[in-house]
Amino acid sequence: EEIALDPELLGKVFENLLASYNPETKSTARKQTGSFYTPREIVNYMVDESLIEFLKYNCNSDTQGFEENLRNLFSYSEDVNPFEEEESKSIIKALNKCKILDPACGSGAFPMGILHKMVHILNKLDPENLYWKQLQKERAIEETNIAYDIEDHEERKRRLDEIEDVFENNISDYGRKLYLIENCIYGIDIQPIAVQIAKLRFFISLIINQNKFEDRENYGIRSLPNLETKFVAANTLISLEKPQLMTGDIFLNDTYQEINKLSSQLKEIRHKYFNAKIREEKLKFQKEDKKLRKEISTLLVKVGHTTINAHKIAAFDPYDQNHFANWFEPEWMFGKDVGNGFSIIIGNPPYINVENLNSEIKKYLFEHYQTCKGRTDIYIAFIELSMKILSVDGILSYIIPYAYTNQNYGSLSRKMLIDRYYIREILDTSEYYVFENAIVKNTIISIVNSSNKGFTNIKIAKSESDFKNNTFTTNHINQREFKDLKDFRFETKDISSALKIKSKIWSKSVRLDEICLIAYGARLNHKSENCGKDIYIFDNYKKGFKPFLEGKNIDRFLYTQHGWLNYCPDEHYNAMFPELFETPKIIFINVVKDKLRFAYDTEKFYNSHTVINCVKWDLIRYAGHVTVRRNISAEKIRKASDYSYLFLLGLLNSKTINWYFNKFLSESLHFYPDDAKELPIPKIEMEKQKEINQIVEKVLSLKKENIDNDTSFFERQIDEFIYNIYDFSTEEKRIIEEQ
Repeated sequence: EEIALDPELLGKVFENLLASYNPETKSTARKQTGSFYTPREIVNYMVDESLIEFLKYNCNSDTQGFEENLRNLFSYSEDVNPFEEEESKSIIKALNKCKILDPACGSGAFPMGILHKMVHILNKLDPENLYWKQLQKERAIEETNIAYDIEDHEERKRRLDEIEDVFENNISDYGRKLYLIENCIYGIDIQPIAVQIAKLRFFISLIINQNKFEDRENYGIRSLPNLETKFVAANTLISLEKPQLMTGDIFLNDTYQEINKLSSQLKEIRHKYFNAKIREEKLKFQKEDKKLRKEISTLLVKVGHTTINAHKIAAFDPYDQNHFANWFEPEWMFGKDVGNGFSIIIGNPPYINVENLNSEIKKYLFEHYQTCKGRTDIYIAFIELSMKILSVDGILSYIIPYAYTNQNYGSLSRKMLIDRYYIREILDTSEYYVFENAIVKNTIISIVNSSNKGFTNIKIAKSESDFKNNTFTTNHINQREFKDLKDFRFETKDISSALKIKSKIWSKSVRLDEICLIAYGARLNHKSENCGKDIYIFDNYKKGFKPFLEGKNIDRFLYTQHGWLNYCPDEHYNAMFPELFETPKIIFINVVKDKLRFAYDTEKFYNSHTVINCVKWDLIRYAGHVTVRRNISAEKIRKASDYSYLFLLGLLNSKTINWYFNKFLSESLHFYPDDAKELPIPKIEMEKQKEINQIVEKVLSLKKENIDNDTSFFERQIDEFIYNIYDFSTEEKRIIEEQ
């Protein structure tokens, strides 16, 4: 019968199963597992870029235009092979050795995409399968020698006859797919149902390339390969304990040799199982596999592995469809061929906050992953693990949330990538939703396991058509420049121009914390028996009450009184001291809406922890807590005395400071004291500050008459004054204005 089932359909089936609503838990399995089916155009792009980069590293070609020819080779619109015979063979040989892993494969969208593209490439390079078949025969001869340490002519003949049958009696793509699946493509997922669907997709993909012979048994249709050792249900993020292996003893060396020999035999058994045609054969090979695992695990204990490790290795049964391994080790699950790492790791790791995991796994991630600290997500652990199991010059390609690259999230992970690896490309898709059923916007990152760093290719995709037509907005920067950004962010929006503006600003500036003390307002002491807010804040004044406001009362330049505070030192605490409030100061809200909001308080208001206070050092040198007084240096007092509050108020409400905050300090809703400390304040003589002081006084006068009065004319004058201080060009002004 003609197969009329598109393998892509199964991926959609899987996603719909996960999206099924559970009325008892009021959630979906997809939400719990972070599983979303990646659209085909995204898969195709990531597959192409990963394979092209892999071939550039592994074909050792100095031919001019090699990458351009590769892109023509990958194209479905170009029919001609752009390479000469020797280069074609070099590419085929590289593909034959390529090891590709999707560590969270779901229903197999990325492994299937990789398979289709590799088949397409082989078809163009080697339409008759002459060299591809030759490589499979060479592999068979090599593996039979290794497995048996002798020339086993019978086994070798069986393998070679099998190869001939594959290529001679089936559509040419069948032989390409079969050996790519067996030797190059691997997948893991924590959900057994996902693994089963992925295998089914590969089965269907192979079936459609088999020829039917009316006069042969079973119409000449070959049994489908057994993919149990290609796609595994396991917890990718949990590894076996790393043992301290013993060395130096002659008997230990013999043990290591025996382990290698048994591992080679295990690989051969799994090859036979992959192609087993009848149940009796399968059961026989499963039994031999189990026996070899047991023997290997016993020897591993002798060389230093723990008994727990040995037990897990022996107990791992890839042939049990209901088996799930709560650990993952590439070599023990996929064989010694991946012992040197994977050439490509590609996929869409799950987006799950660690707080939603059980306490045991959460603890494991925090203890075993350097980049998983504090508020974090498990895709960050996937990135760290993937870089560890990549081969030298291997390529990682992940589609992950936009927050990882452009916001204050995952800073330890980004620093690790900047310091140790080559950040090849960052593709920002945040201007549209890649996943139609998700609320998260995304970025695609491509990282090379190489210490040879260079320029990072930055791309912006505005719609899915950009992937089809290759019409991205592009830019290039040196990856070292990411270190200059807040929390090592991988900023994608006009970073080069922004860094030039930043450099110009800091050539003429000091930090705000060199001029001012910056601290939160008062917070209720929640250890108190009376921790209710209402018993401290009143609408009407009573003796001893303090004028009080909260963050919601602060606007740009001005504020409105909220009420009266019954300030009780035993019931409230503050990062500094009560005298912090009883002095003129600049105050600002710690939650950002559309702009930063700074106001000037001359009435000595107390305020809540939703307000941040900014007090010049020269005004608090004799006040407050003794520890604070000791920390005020003469240099801080001198610098502070060089500035007026009105100048600081105008500057901090300017477009330049708002742009700097959004670009280099935070894109989140929160504005913290540590952010404020890093704001740049231009070095300017007190006399020259008077021009802004006069403008700010006009703004304040209008705002006090009516807070809704339009002061944009005067605010524009302030902005232009700041632009002139820094000698910004017309283009630099435009960048700041367009924030």
